[in-house]
Amino acid sequence: MVDDYTAKMTELIELMRLIGNDTQQCEVKECKRKISSTITDTLSAFSNGSGGWIILGLSEKNGFTPVEGFDARAMQEALSQACEKMTPVVRPVIVTYPFEGVNLVFARIDEMLPRDKPCFTTALGPHGGSFIRTGDGDRRMTSYEVDRLIEEHLQPTYDLDIVPGATTDDLDPQLVAGLLARVREQHPRVFADRDGIDVLLDLQVLRHDDSDESEVGGILRPTLAGLLALGRYPQKFYPRLGISIAVFPGTSRDDVFRGDERLVASKSVVGSIPVMIDDAVDSLMRWIGAKKPDYPPLVLREAIANALTHRDYSPDARGTQ
Repeated sequence: MVDDYTAKMTELIELMRLIGNDTQQCEVKECKRKISSTITDTLSAFSNGSGGWIILGLSEKNGFTPVEGFDARAMQEALSQACEKMTPVVRPVIVTYPFEGVNLVFARIDEMLPRDKPCFTTALGPHGGSFIRTGDGDRRMTSYEVDRLIEEHLQPTYDLDIVPGATTDDLDPQLVAGLLARVREQHPRVFADRDGIDVLLDLQVLRHDDSDESEVGGILRPTLAGLLALGRYPQKFYPRLGISIAVFPGTSRDDVFRGDERLVASKSVVGSIPVMIDDAVDSLMRWIGAKKPDYPPLVLREAIANALTHRDYSPDARGTQ
């Protein structure tokens, strides 16, 4: 084990000397007299990302050479104390190894499990003390990123939110009829003799809006999932929850910004998710234009359906595509 860590540390230092800076996987701190004030940022970033390595006692500005007078024992203890300032507490492997005549502190920070993220500096809280590794630096996570990590602790239920102002009239009768026919055929003992509204309530296509006191039991309104799957025109309530198709010249999006190049074509696709899937596939197949296209319609349909089904439907994301 000792030989493995020694070889890894040597490998990382040789790489950083070659490229001249830290890497996505490794952060170097001098820490000659005291632990770096940003060490907690790095502990957070590696814990929230894919893990990484920290080396103390090495000078980046002097070509990743050992720091003269570095106190490895004191800095190893200081790093351990910094780990205690995190929530959840970080438990890295911290070792001291000789390198070019000086002892360095070498630590491996493992990625935390999704249910434990975000890892943050306790004193700053999750929205102020959570970081992520980008390139060779630690970047403070946005509130949006932190909220998405917190959501991973439990299954998000934003798709069950009631759509304010929407009613049963905003559902497409044909799509509703198709859904009812299918579930009655698949589960006749459960749904065959049930009223359509009751079935839609059970499937959580509809919910009672208890905030409307003028209606006994609350007015029936579509849920976000119900509106997107069965709505006539969901974009009436969420204008950005559609599909934008752009056909670029060449093979790179950057090509459109060079010289006089422009988009070959563009189109906005709206409607319920089933309608948008059909329209998007039809449009893309027309632009591909080949009798034997490289992308079969079935593959495009699957990719588009997955994108629409699994996109972020949290309130923070409903204003963007």
